[in-house]
Amino acid sequence: MRQTNKGTLNNMIIRQASAIIYETAPDGRAPCRIADEILMGYRIDVISDTNATVAHIKTEYGYEGFIFKCAFCEENAKYSALPKLVVRGRFCDVLPIPDHRYPAYITLPKGARVGLFGETEEYYRVLLPNNREGYAKKIYLSTDMPINYKNGYSDFPDSTSEIRNAVIASAKEYLGTPYRWGGKSTSGIDCSGLCFMAYYLNGITIWRDANVDTKYTLKIPYDIVKPADLLYFPGHVGMCLGNGQFIHASSAGGGVCINSLTPGADNYSEYHKIRLECAGRVLK
Repeated sequence: MRQTNKGTLNNMIIRQASAIIYETAPDGRAPCRIADEILMGYRIDVISDTNATVAHIKTEYGYEGFIFKCAFCEENAKYSALPKLVVRGRFCDVLPIPDHRYPAYITLPKGARVGLFGETEEYYRVLLPNNREGYAKKIYLSTDMPINYKNGYSDFPDSTSEIRNAVIASAKEYLGTPYRWGGKSTSGIDCSGLCFMAYYLNGITIWRDANVDTKYTLKIPYDIVKPADLLYFPGHVGMCLGNGQFIHASSAGGGVCINSLTPGADNYSEYHKIRLECAGRVLK
């Protein structure tokens, strides 16, 4: 690990399939609330050592919290130099040899990143951040997903319906995923995690919490919303699909679902209609 002049350890990378980021430093004496979930291949900076096993970190998308040190390692030159693959299936098994009859030694969630080391007709040979090699079926991975992220509204001089449609399609891939506070994976996801991942899978960074952050999002009135704009409620956020429909991760609804703000619709939610505060635009 290399230390900067400011005392921050950089070039760190998540080595586990996913890892919990806590609001406060876990000490084993009392439960700690989850702040976020971070996936394999995402980069972090270590702000400070909290204790022998926990570090205070900042993610590549600007979120801070506390994480167990076993969840990350230094990004080595071999892994860094490789082109990256992004998991597009709900899950992706990494196998010791290119044969699905053998057990996977790790299963990665949608959005995780690995290095492309080689390929066969059906499999990619991948390198994980911990320097372990394996094989994953090509159908579950993408070679063309962006990983050089733009910061939402401030980085978009204009946008197209294709970008908006791609973001919506990514959000819909999580339909039926169980609700999990702080979650950002296909095992469980919360409202801001869903909106974050839908944009992140398309190379766009937004704020990970259920509030408008003007670094990434322009606050707008509901009557001018377009598909892929965000809808804000007290402590909750969803994504506009058009025609009054929105997709969100609902704790009361048990997971990712689609509701409507239009009275009379089969999936109308009066609860959300009367609590709508504003909308937010990420794409100009």
